[in-house]
Amino acid sequence: MNKKKFVHICPGSRTSLRETSYDSAHDEFMTDSSIAVINFDHVKTCYMNKYNHSEEDAKSVDALARGIDDMLYMIEFKNGKCKAEAADIRLKIKDSLLILCDICKRRLNDAREEIIFVLVINSSRAELTQNDICSIIYGNKSSASSFCGLDKIAGVFVKKVLIYDRDELKIKLLPKLTDI
Repeated sequence: MNKKKFVHICPGSRTSLRETSYDSAHDEFMTDSSIAVINFDHVKTCYMNKYNHSEEDAKSVDALARGIDDMLYMIEFKNGKCKAEAADIRLKIKDSLLILCDICKRRLNDAREEIIFVLVINSSRAELTQNDICSIIYGNKSSASSFCGLDKIAGVFVKKVLIYDRDELKIKLLPKLTDI
C-alpha cells in the first residue's frame, strides 16, 4: 500500500521560516531563512475556530517544515527561558500532533515514523547551565535528550527530538530542509 506521508498532505498557510521565528517580546527573528514552511500557529487557530473554540484552548508549534529526507519537521523557537516552559513545550507538541493527525487523517504511529521535533533556542537568553549548553552544542545525546524533558516525547509521539542553538541552525538544520 502506498500511503501518503504527512509532508505531502499537511495543510496550512505557507510562509518563511524567518517569519515563524519572529519573537515579538524581543522584536527579533531567530533566523533569516526564506525556506517555505507552514505557520502551524495559524493552522491551530483555524482548526480551533472551526470547532467554535478560542485559539487559546490549544497550543501549537511555530512551524512545520519539509525535510529533504521526506520527513516532517515540527519546529519550535524559544528566544527566552526554556526550562521554565518545559511543560508548555511538551504540550505544544502533543496538541500540534492531535490537530495534525486529525486534519491529515493519520495515526500517531505515522507520526512516530515521519515527524521530527526541533527545538531552536537562544542559549544567551535561555538561562541554561554550562552543562546544558555543552550538551546541546556538542551533541551529548543523553543530556540533550533530557533537556526540558523532551526525552519523554521522542519515540512515543515523534521519531526523534533535535535541539539546536539558534547559531547552529544554519549549519545543522537548514541543509536538511526544503520548501514545503
